[in-house]
Amino acid sequence: MEPKLFKYIWRYSRSEQLVVLGLVLASLPFYYLSLDLPRLIVNRPIRGEGFEGPEATQRFLDFTLAVPGFLQDLLGTGQWVLFEGFA
Repeated sequence: MEPKLFKYIWRYSRSEQLVVLGLVLASLPFYYLSLDLPRLIVNRPIRGEGFEGPEATQRFLDFTLAVPGFLQDLLGTGQWVLFEGFA
């Protein structure tokens, strides 16, 4: 038996721990989107963004992410379009 609990867990369940880590990392973008959507729904109308006039429309299901400042130099853009949406 290992003297430390962490060492014991890592020795006998390393592959399972790495699978769980991979699942967590893969789910983080979806978690971010689920938290970002309510913010957009509330903040855009408060700021007066979205509709220029009474007959103006918005694209439905437009998924565009704002790229953090430290990644803008690498990607060369301030936004990352996941899905352009429907007119």
